[in-house]
Amino acid sequence: MGHDLTLVTDEQTITAIRNSILRLNALSKSIQSKHNFDEIEQRWTKNNNDYKGFWRGADIQVIETRNGETIYDWQNREILSHGYSSDQPCPTKFPHLISGILIEISDIVSDILDYQNKYAFYWEIHLTCINLATKNSEAAPAVACATIIYNQVRLLNSWLQRLEQKRNTPNEPTLTELGWRYYFAFGRNVNHDVMLSDSRCPNSIFLGRALLKDYSFALDSKGYATVISNTGSNTIGVLWLVSPNDKLNLDRCEGVGRNPPSYQENTKSIETTDANLFGGPKHVEAFLYVSNRKLGTVPADGYIEQIIDGLSQSLYSAEDIGHYKNYLKSQSPKPPYVSNLKLGEDLSKLLPGPDESKLPLDSSLPFFAYGLFKRDQFGYESIQGFIQWDDDAIVPEACLLERDGLPLLCPIDHPDLVSESEIKEVCKNEIQGGLLTFKEGMQLDAYRVIAETEPFTQYHWGQLNVFNMDKDEQPYLVNCLIARKPEKGTVVLSDQSWSLTADHFFTGVIELAERCSKENLNTIECQAAYLMLWTALERIAALKFSLKAGVMNNVVKLGDENAFSNAVDQFHEKHNGFANLRKVFSNHEISDQKPSKTSYKKTIKYLYTIRSNISHRGKGGFSEDHDMILDCIEITLQTLKNLFLTIGKDNNYSL
Repeated sequence: MGHDLTLVTDEQTITAIRNSILRLNALSKSIQSKHNFDEIEQRWTKNNNDYKGFWRGADIQVIETRNGETIYDWQNREILSHGYSSDQPCPTKFPHLISGILIEISDIVSDILDYQNKYAFYWEIHLTCINLATKNSEAAPAVACATIIYNQVRLLNSWLQRLEQKRNTPNEPTLTELGWRYYFAFGRNVNHDVMLSDSRCPNSIFLGRALLKDYSFALDSKGYATVISNTGSNTIGVLWLVSPNDKLNLDRCEGVGRNPPSYQENTKSIETTDANLFGGPKHVEAFLYVSNRKLGTVPADGYIEQIIDGLSQSLYSAEDIGHYKNYLKSQSPKPPYVSNLKLGEDLSKLLPGPDESKLPLDSSLPFFAYGLFKRDQFGYESIQGFIQWDDDAIVPEACLLERDGLPLLCPIDHPDLVSESEIKEVCKNEIQGGLLTFKEGMQLDAYRVIAETEPFTQYHWGQLNVFNMDKDEQPYLVNCLIARKPEKGTVVLSDQSWSLTADHFFTGVIELAERCSKENLNTIECQAAYLMLWTALERIAALKFSLKAGVMNNVVKLGDENAFSNAVDQFHEKHNGFANLRKVFSNHEISDQKPSKTSYKKTIKYLYTIRSNISHRGKGGFSEDHDMILDCIEITLQTLKNLFLTIGKDNNYSL
């Protein structure tokens, strides 16, 4: 993020960059002379009328600014969050126009960007939009367009100069030979916005996630980060490459030169999590700062929030970051509400249970399951032993929403719905689900399983009334998972009930994967299909095992499933082995990997290594790997189909 290290010096690349600069300048002149804003907006709107957001790609996304908003508000828009990662905002008063401009720019530079330097290119657009929105918010449309294009031309010119210099001086020294140093950040400097600010290290290069072993994260007496020796413990952080001038700024910011110094510099061996993916070393000697103050317990205002945001920017999972939230000052949780009050007694006197427990207030009540824990869905098996009765039931005057692939129940009287809400207009359905009554003495255990599985960033507990399907009995008061912030980043589902197999994403992925062999698609298209297959399997694994666990933990568990072992056995028998599946090397394990008929876990790790190191990194875009990708597709596709067959007999999916 923020810097390019991948351009290759050759005449074709230099020529392509020069042509791109000429075309960008021509685009800018055309806009300034014609003011053809409607035409440019049409580049976006004509193909995206059904899309609620605006242009997104390469970890940035265009958003529309609102009066009174700050950078913090923009960065915390829910539409920027995409499950395991988040985009950086490009705020603007003209989202349709800027989306159209980005389509034009993307077309122009498509020949010179690859899977790494594109992030540096689009990161510059993010910075330009931030500057425009904060320092020149009244800029006219023509000025906004010209500023974005000008800064991209300036960036390409800097690339061009570097390439020409490299061509003329092929033996120039490396950055480390020029005095640049590795820096391990574990406090505020993990935050990209802080670290890359003009007052700190604007020229530093982000190298990815990293780990300091045998040390624990701690706070000093002023509430700032430090580390303490603790054998067996690890501290996560971010690895940067810092220039000599930026190092001086960093020493000043960390108070190294004060009397007495606030921090002292130490050098430690750091294990790199991501840098080795780009050809970097697995371990580096990096400097870090350790506080000279006494230990403390209370963080400085806003400090932990900056660390959490920075770790999220660096693609750490919620599980990795979770313990930092223990430092945050406790906040009073929002009380739950009771839907359908006209059908039952006033329950507004009820208060939420302890926030850390993530359990409903009254665990003796039945549970209304409409999503993952419904009969014939993946989560049902994990609580089946606790269930005494399972009856069909409905919630009147409600609707189903979807966000990040998860179903969200929204009753018509949800307190976060504004009176003119479009969602409220469709909350006229009877949502179908299961009324699960748990065995006496097992209710708390059942709710613990549910709470451990469902993400409470999406839900909170509520109590509402449900009826049996015939509505011939009095309503039942139940616990239910209710949508958080239903207006934010959701899609309204037209169906009255939810099933994973009805998700068009999965059926689309299966159709694409099947085309690879039937239509003899090229290697790049097959790679794309294989990546999408794994996206589908990762999503199913998260729903089946844990939405909170790491991706790899869930993937390994898939290796124990009959759906996977049967797919492997079927492939092995059909092809008499794994002839096309050559050895590959994992970034996480030094030894090479091959599939094994006797070890399904080894085989699934192999298939995921192909996904991560061959397809995802673009290293397998060659014809000699075509048959290997097709074989991997065959096994993973059959696994996906087998998993779908385990989701009940009532679904509308057919192989």
